[in-house]
Amino acid sequence: MRLAPTLLALLLAAGPVAAAEGDFVRLRGTIASLAGGVLSVSTREGDLAEVRLLPSFIIAGVEPVPGRRIAVGDYVGIGSLPEPAGPDRALEVLVFPDSMEGTGEGSFPWDLVPGSIMTNARVSKVTEAPDGRLVTLSFAGETKTVRVPSDVPVVTFVASDLPDLAPGRRVFVPAMEDADGGLESDFVAVETGGTPPPM
Repeated sequence: MRLAPTLLALLLAAGPVAAAEGDFVRLRGTIASLAGGVLSVSTREGDLAEVRLLPSFIIAGVEPVPGRRIAVGDYVGIGSLPEPAGPDRALEVLVFPDSMEGTGEGSFPWDLVPGSIMTNARVSKVTEAPDGRLVTLSFAGETKTVRVPSDVPVVTFVASDLPDLAPGRRVFVPAMEDADGGLESDFVAVETGGTPPPM
């Protein structure tokens, strides 16, 4: 799967969802409809957002990694929350396909939940713990350890197509405001096989 430029820019962006022209917006919700190249999403905030899909847009399905495997050498994106003591607690883990290695490397604020952080990095160590695993991430000369509880979703992207953009499917859509104030995107991560995008 080839990397979508908008997703790369979003994974590099920090801070909360912005609303100014030209800024990025991360939409999470369910598909209401797809018509004429416009995807309508019922967002988790209760709004209806319409996104114009660019001609080169990519659809990525989401599937669980067998056994929730996280291995040394994997390139991952882990959404996490800081803990009062000890390492961050993971909220979700995305194991990137090989073609997306290096995407948005680093650790920066994320908007999955208030106070959350996204870290995109290579796994350098995995240690079993009583309630899951401790995963050490290496990026840009730094390391960070994240606690991954045993019930945290571990997913990857798989090839998908238009039929998967069906009403009711859950999606994650990184979008950008155009000059007219509308939204456009070249990437949609969509629920497949009952597995929603956790990011």
